[in-house]
Amino acid sequence: MPNDAKLGLLAGVAAVVVIAVVYFQKPQATGAAPASPTAPALPAAQPKVPPAAVIVPSKAAKDE
Repeated sequence: MPNDAKLGLLAGVAAVVVIAVVYFQKPQATGAAPASPTAPALPAAQPKVPPAAVIVPSKAAKDE
């Protein structure tokens, strides 16, 4: 691999890492209270289909 190709590869990888670090930074916490109150969290949604019933064998089935 020629030296200029190695240099280009290194520069490309470095550019991708720098862009990723800048783009995915966490927002800085300022400690200030939010201007407006946030909406309360919605309750967890109930499943639309009830869970399957548990089949309990009867004593008559065991006697057979």
